[in-house]
Amino acid sequence: RVMGKGVGVMLLGTAGVVVGGPVSYYFVHGWLDPEAWKGFGALAGSWIGGTANMAAVAGGLETPPELFGLAVLADNLIYVGWLPLLLVSKQFGDRFNRWTGVSTDRLEKMEAAAALETKEERSPATEDYLYLAVVASSVTWFAGWLAPHLPQIGVILSTSSWNILIVTTVGILLSFTAIKKIPGSHAVAMGIGYLFIARMGATASLEGWSQAPAFVLGAVIWILIHGAFCLAGAWLFKVDVHSAAIASAANIGGVISAPVVAAYHRESLVPVSVLMALLGNTLGTYAAFLAAELTRLAGRL
Repeated sequence: RVMGKGVGVMLLGTAGVVVGGPVSYYFVHGWLDPEAWKGFGALAGSWIGGTANMAAVAGGLETPPELFGLAVLADNLIYVGWLPLLLVSKQFGDRFNRWTGVSTDRLEKMEAAAALETKEERSPATEDYLYLAVVASSVTWFAGWLAPHLPQIGVILSTSSWNILIVTTVGILLSFTAIKKIPGSHAVAMGIGYLFIARMGATASLEGWSQAPAFVLGAVIWILIHGAFCLAGAWLFKVDVHSAAIASAANIGGVISAPVVAAYHRESLVPVSVLMALLGNTLGTYAAFLAAELTRLAGRL
């Protein structure tokens, strides 16, 4: 229950990304390419689950290289400013906690809950990597076979989008089976994800950078809306500044940044930050597609 409050703030932060996308796009889309909502959709993937989700959503939306380049630019510029803000928020912990009305024993309860989540995992063997390769190849083949048979709905649910959503859904379902006990899956997934991201980054184009000021302005408005949702969640659930900062980092930075912020604020909360980031990583693809559709509709207003 104690950890659930932090997750509640994280989910409200996710809602802030979904809502903030179309709102910010509405104000700046007049200076952008009509297809720029696809770049916003890719950025939503990054800000809900992480860079891997960004690449997945960009692939599903068939985001043009120049718009993907703008999304990468905005992602990095905002991250450079937002991460230090999350770190320095620790200095205002007492005033923040008084404002939210957090209970004095909340941190102790969170540390006790985090200790229960710490598990030892054996080192992966060769057969583990082979099992993972077979599972990954099978899921990829299944998604590639099924996606063309599903109906294309509007602009968002194309064959490419269905492919990504099928892989995501099957992966989540497999996490409830014995396959989740195979060690090394996270490391392998991250490695593949980085290769995928590197490939997409290599194809990004600088042609659309004349639109960069408007795109980045939209991203600034967007991140402020996300921050407002996180603050509202912290006040609503009465959580401490550490949990609020970690919740935002789990959205904006994903599995890489959340533990960094947690270690700076309170090292015992690192396991909690990983759980939040993994939840964002799970929801990121679905929520980003929703944000992309809402952003596309906002551009037509």
